[in-house]
Amino acid sequence: MNKAELIDAVAEATDLSKAEAEKATNAVLDSIIDVLSKGGVFLCKVLQGGTEKELLGLLKQNFKTVRHVKPPASRPDSAELYVLATGFRGRQEAVENV
Repeated sequence: MNKAELIDAVAEATDLSKAEAEKATNAVLDSIIDVLSKGGVFLCKVLQGGTEKELLGLLKQNFKTVRHVKPPASRPDSAELYVLATGFRGRQEAVENV
């Protein structure tokens, strides 16, 4: 899923217009950089199937380690998994990478 598809999915799931969904999506992605302290951790739930490609790219640029995790409580046949990003590089370095 690219960013445009992510925005479409957000719009559909929330009944927002595409413009509102784009604004909301950008705000969330920007907040990752704005809110975290150097060394910080970010965890979010995604669905398997390559839909998280753009998010993974952003996280890999700004965190030392990015990996998928699936908690034991999650059903084995569930498409949900979590992306765990650790070691936030810090705002200044992150801004230069975006």
